[in-house]
Amino acid sequence: MAVRADRILPSAPYALEPGYGGGLRPACFFLLGALASGIVGALSVSGCTTVARDVELWGALAREVPAKFVGSMETHYGLLPRYHGSVSFAGADERPRIEPLELHGLWSFDERAPQRVRFDPADRQRWVFSWAVGEAGNRRSAALAVGGVLLLLLLPCCAVLGLRPLRARRLARALARRGEGVAVRIVKSWPAHVRRRHTANWFLVEVDDPRAGPRRCRVHLPVAHGAPALLGEATALALRSDEIPGRVALLADDLWPLVLTEAQRGELQRRVDAAGTDADRA
Repeated sequence: MAVRADRILPSAPYALEPGYGGGLRPACFFLLGALASGIVGALSVSGCTTVARDVELWGALAREVPAKFVGSMETHYGLLPRYHGSVSFAGADERPRIEPLELHGLWSFDERAPQRVRFDPADRQRWVFSWAVGEAGNRRSAALAVGGVLLLLLLPCCAVLGLRPLRARRLARALARRGEGVAVRIVKSWPAHVRRRHTANWFLVEVDDPRAGPRRCRVHLPVAHGAPALLGEATALALRSDEIPGRVALLADDLWPLVLTEAQRGELQRRVDAAGTDADRA
């Protein structure tokens, strides 16, 4: 690049905006992953505990009568059937008794299996349907499978969302310690929207790495800080560090993310304007 960007900025170290580099976002995403894992794990354990309690109750109760399940079965693409409805049977006084029932499995139940209920005549809460025990393995597998799939989906997403700000923070620390000004070529740009609101602009830039030669990377600027600090046509001012080759931080018109006094900002902006004028003349 013809523009000597290293003569525009003072020597490192630099002070950068506190929010630059991710802030608390990495910790938030990792905490969210841990919280989601705990909730999913608790739900899976709760499902397995319910199955174990039904099996134990079946073995402890002696009063057994015929029963009939009345309800429906719903599946998700042939898996994870949900049986919901009611079970009717003769109670302790031989009067009809109806109790609500909902069971979940990994695959369909054997609906030809005998329908029986064991219950405690002295306690209306202590009763269990034969399908709940006969399909105990099926129900336990469903609880574990659903929990496992949710963890496989949640944990990588939280890890990716947490690692991206961590990489940005690492770059910010490297730039603050040993950064230097560099001119980058803007290859292309495109807007970024959050909920249909224009929040930032992404730029594909090319930087001359002293060791690896020209390299391209993506950088973004929040809309609130305006356009890049241009040094000429399609050339902008950025910060780079030998600690993290191939990655840069694009400086905005107001020289964000540098923390500067008004006097420093005014002087640097005059240097940027002068470099842009020289580049246009060249």
